[in-house]
Amino acid sequence: MMQYVELVGIIMNLYVSIFSLYSCRIKWKRLVGMIVITEIISLIFLMLGWQQVTVMAYLIIPCIFMYLQTSDVVLSISLPVAGCLIIIVWDYFLSVLYNYVFLVNQSVIKNDVSIHWITFCIEFIGTYVTSRTIKKFVRDKFKAYNGHLKGTIGVVAAGTLILMLFVFYNTNVVFAPNNSVVNSNTMRIKGIVLFFSYAILLIIVIRTILRGIIKEMELKSKENEFQSLQEYTNKLEKLHKDMRGFRHDYINILLSMAGYIQNRDLEGLERFFDDKIMPLSKAMKSNNFKIGLLQNIEVPEIKGMFSAKIIRAQETGIDVYIDVAESIKSFNMEIIDLSRVIGILLDNAIEASEKCDRPSMKVAVINKDKSVMIVIINNYNEEIPPIYKIYKRGFSTKGDNRGIGLSNLKDIIGKYPNVMLDTVIEDNQFKQIIDIKNKIEEGVFNA
Repeated sequence: MMQYVELVGIIMNLYVSIFSLYSCRIKWKRLVGMIVITEIISLIFLMLGWQQVTVMAYLIIPCIFMYLQTSDVVLSISLPVAGCLIIIVWDYFLSVLYNYVFLVNQSVIKNDVSIHWITFCIEFIGTYVTSRTIKKFVRDKFKAYNGHLKGTIGVVAAGTLILMLFVFYNTNVVFAPNNSVVNSNTMRIKGIVLFFSYAILLIIVIRTILRGIIKEMELKSKENEFQSLQEYTNKLEKLHKDMRGFRHDYINILLSMAGYIQNRDLEGLERFFDDKIMPLSKAMKSNNFKIGLLQNIEVPEIKGMFSAKIIRAQETGIDVYIDVAESIKSFNMEIIDLSRVIGILLDNAIEASEKCDRPSMKVAVINKDKSVMIVIINNYNEEIPPIYKIYKRGFSTKGDNRGIGLSNLKDIIGKYPNVMLDTVIEDNQFKQIIDIKNKIEEGVFNA
């Protein structure tokens, strides 16, 4: 009976740890469903006497669930393994307390249901607090540079966690203070020293790995910022050259008109107007950069992103309408993430719109009472696939394995419970509406 109670507690604590470490939101129903499935399958294996299989089951099932949730192999392995490590450390810590501080007899611990429930509650709180603390530290570092556990360094991190889990699990089984096989106090003390030595080693290794990851992310972040700044600077330089050219042409036009006026040559002035000024007027109209309408956006990084993309759109012949009626002083979202979201949406809007006979694009940033709304609308002349397909990783109308942008967009927005993306397709227009709320809504679980 005690085995079943203990198993239920372990699985509950494991999921608490996983979703306390997880940065994205998840629905309560899905969480409860996965806990129930894991409990049932693990209990079946335990009743059959397959203890090792039971351990594998309640570790592998969360990995599968996390992969279905994130489509990230490294993350789906790292979170359950990290959760198990936290539980093992707390289990060992409580075993030491019971045996060497409170001097509770082993038979009492094994057979007393109340002690098991007290242990479960303490581990539950300890696991939750530890996981949230770790998440806050790691998330703050990662979000500062929009980082993800990917590539070689992600595989190394996951492999290190798995190795540590293997070492900790076996150390806990062999040298646990409540292990009746270990009768020697000297052996138990050696086990305690060994266990906590591994714990210190784990902290050092993980800290070293995190420093490497953060350094890599910082370099990539600075590289992306430099590229965006370079693109924006190039656009401004081109705009400056256009303005200098216009000033030169404007002076020449005035001088030419002055000559016709002085000679009272109205017919010549009319011909000059039709042949020279009207074509120039059309060229100026087609090259009418509207970035001045973005002056109400007071966040330099976001204004720069909008400016660079809108200038690019107008250079390709897209008619751009901009509406930023009120001052926008801040966004309740990390600037790097928001810049990526806006860049992805505008790039897709430009690409779809420029294929039309009369390409057009509308951009609006609206300051509402409780949120800031970003609306990007473009026309299109091709058949749009179902919305649920658009955001699948790898899907693209341009060919296989090129549809990365919108999938990344979904991943980025998924990190923020206060950000909603609404996609509407109607009247040959593709509308993307981002609503960034100033406060997090209730009713959504965000680990």
